Amino acid sequence: MTIDDALKTLNPQQLEAVEYNDGPCLIVAGAGTGKTKTLTTKIAKLIADGLNPSRILAVTFTNKAAQEMRERVEALVPGMGNRVWIHTFHSFGVRILRQHAGVIGLSRDFAIYDDADQKKVVSLILEQMGIKDPKKEINQIVSIISRAKDDMVSPDTLMQSATASGMDGKIRAAEVYRRYEQKLKEAGALDFGDLLVKTVVLLRDHEDIRSYYQEFFQYILVDEYQDTNHTQYLITKFLAAKRRKLCVVGDPDQSIYSWRGANIRNILEFEKDFQDTKTITLEQNYRSTKVILEASNKLITKNKKRKEKSLFTDKGSGDPIEVRQLTSEGDEARWVSQNIKALVDEDGASLKDVAVFYRTNAQSRSFEDCFRRYQIPYRLVGTVRFYDRKEIKDIMCYARILINPADNVSLLRIINTPTRGLGKVAQDRLLVYAEEKHCSLYDALKNAAFVPGLSSAAVKAAIKLVQLFENWRGDMLLTDPADIFHKILIESGYMDAVKAEMEKDPEAESRLQNLDALINAVKEYEDRCRKGEKEPSVSDFLQEISLLSGEDDSNAGEGGAVTLMTVHLAKGLEFDDVFVTGLEENLFPIGRDNEDELEEERRLCYVAMTRARKRLYLTYASSRRKFGQVQNNLPSRFLFESGLLDENEMQETSQPRYTDYQSKYGLYGAGASGGYRGGNYGNGYVRGRNNFGGNRYQNFEGYASKSRFQKRYDQDGYEIEEDDLDYTSSSYGGSSGIGSLYARPSFSKPSGFSGGGSSPASSSAAHAKPPSAPAEKNADGVAVGGLVKHGVFGQGKIVQIAGSGESTKITVVFGNGTRRTFMLKFAPLEIL
Repeated sequence: MTIDDALKTLNPQQLEAVEYNDGPCLIVAGAGTGKTKTLTTKIAKLIADGLNPSRILAVTFTNKAAQEMRERVEALVPGMGNRVWIHTFHSFGVRILRQHAGVIGLSRDFAIYDDADQKKVVSLILEQMGIKDPKKEINQIVSIISRAKDDMVSPDTLMQSATASGMDGKIRAAEVYRRYEQKLKEAGALDFGDLLVKTVVLLRDHEDIRSYYQEFFQYILVDEYQDTNHTQYLITKFLAAKRRKLCVVGDPDQSIYSWRGANIRNILEFEKDFQDTKTITLEQNYRSTKVILEASNKLITKNKKRKEKSLFTDKGSGDPIEVRQLTSEGDEARWVSQNIKALVDEDGASLKDVAVFYRTNAQSRSFEDCFRRYQIPYRLVGTVRFYDRKEIKDIMCYARILINPADNVSLLRIINTPTRGLGKVAQDRLLVYAEEKHCSLYDALKNAAFVPGLSSAAVKAAIKLVQLFENWRGDMLLTDPADIFHKILIESGYMDAVKAEMEKDPEAESRLQNLDALINAVKEYEDRCRKGEKEPSVSDFLQEISLLSGEDDSNAGEGGAVTLMTVHLAKGLEFDDVFVTGLEENLFPIGRDNEDELEEERRLCYVAMTRARKRLYLTYASSRRKFGQVQNNLPSRFLFESGLLDENEMQETSQPRYTDYQSKYGLYGAGASGGYRGGNYGNGYVRGRNNFGGNRYQNFEGYASKSRFQKRYDQDGYEIEEDDLDYTSSSYGGSSGIGSLYARPSFSKPSGFSGGGSSPASSSAAHAKPPSAPAEKNADGVAVGGLVKHGVFGQGKIVQIAGSGESTKITVVFGNGTRRTFMLKFAPLEIL
């Protein structure tokens, strides 16, 4: 195809975007509106009009996108595409840094450290600082360093902020950052963050180099501008400042990566940065049907931080969107499986054109299990299969030892997981003893007192571990399998270890969710057994999972496999048939009490819906298990906001209104009462009105969420206090809590506590003297200085009261120094 042929295929808005070159240009490109086609045609047109291709810079975010752009330009103007500077921001940085390395004190042969290299350096530094278990802090500190670099925050600035906070953990992270930078300098290396930071420094501090590139690049294009962070914004601004021949393309409605530093303000305020900007909006969608776009448009208009647009299509209305309420996550997975089978068998759909989206990785478990049973090939994107995840394999190994104590492989995996004083030295001595005595490692543990060279502490740890297994083995005769797994989680200390990591490692939250999903899997297994009049057992469950895990997807064949992924990974993709699952309050949206966070969750749902070409299915469950306990759920507000559910209809079914949810159940709802009871599996409600093609609907389970720097209330109704230092790992993304019994530890520690989980020091909060007499009680029966009792934290003292009536909040300091803020009407407190 020639460039002239390509121009004839453009719609009026695309053509305007291609031909406008007189100044700064913002192309607001909605989902499926031909963004890449427009951008590559624009580059080709610039070349066809005589611009030197080597003087054009086009920047995007992935190597795959850069390669696709290069190939499309080459196809339109043969022999020219490879001469254009088409790069990711990072590869652009490498190119000019190698050219000018000496100016900023670098060798042209500097090494580039990837994520694994970063972690090795941080681990070494933590060991040198005498940290006993550096693994627990590595991910958090690497995240802090990366985010600091994204925001151009130096080690000194971070240390000042950390010192002002008075928290040891933050001070330690800042110190690691300082040493980390020194080690990179000594090694002549840069990490990925440095590739951008050093580029900014080069352009900012060296006017001659900045002027050279400002003059050199005659036209600059930036793709996915809504995803740029601060360093990328600065690079763009420095390069385009002189010629102002800049075109950025993006969509604020698809900005879903704030957790990794993306700043939606960059695109929203582009016209302020370049006041003579020409803004062109692409609204004609070539991907989805009319009903899909109508629902998506209606949803996203609820956001305030956006550029006004409304997608439309020349396609027909298409199949109605199906909104399906199921009774549980298991029913949800079965319904999805059955519909996928029907799509293939009855409609001739190809599995490679079918995708199932969910909000959290832990949700994949029910779909993986069900797809195996229905023999539906699938591919899991962005994570490992559920039963291959570390925490799942650990707990399964505990269970295997219960059935077969001679399983040395399983025992070696968990003998010191979590840490219990049976490290490598102790394990080696136990193995030598087992070899000499021709016995199993478990028998060696039982005889630990007779193992040569084993310390008294290791002997005690071995005896305690054996006793745990013996107790669980006895319990198996009287207790359901799910309860056994629950005992393993709690009594082994595994759950406490994961909870302790949650302050230090942002990934620990997902591990807790996965453990929750494992308990739910065992419960579902029990249900299946009882329906088949079969007695459930730990042994049978292990066998079932082993057989399932042993299967592969080599039978995918020409039809391919269904794609399973989180919504975040779905951006930029499209499928004929899309199932968006788990549309329930507290799961999707996963966080809602902060307006910015809620808007991003809404954008995420918008992205999910607009991935569908032909058919869209939205599901939610009326109940979902959390650590085996059934919790009732309300459908996601997004179903109402998109016009697919009607509040009045739901009210008529005697269900709590969506708008009443906060007032009745608190910001995160106790889940103990109310919620949607729903019909039995397979039964749905029929919409009274025929909006969007006469959709049907039905329901799913959720996790309570919390992110740093916003007020959050857990399921017991109390506010989890946050510290206010930026650049902590948990500030970079939402994460979810599991419920009151398994609530994540507070991120806020009294003064004197280390951020790394060390023993408490003297705490002014913990030892503050109570007032001589409580103040007079207010209308709610509480007063500053009054005493209360909590089921977990014990007795505490009220130190602050804010608000009144239903909005009353009280802050309590408990005897162990824990400080908590509660919404009084939801607080599980006894007023003393």
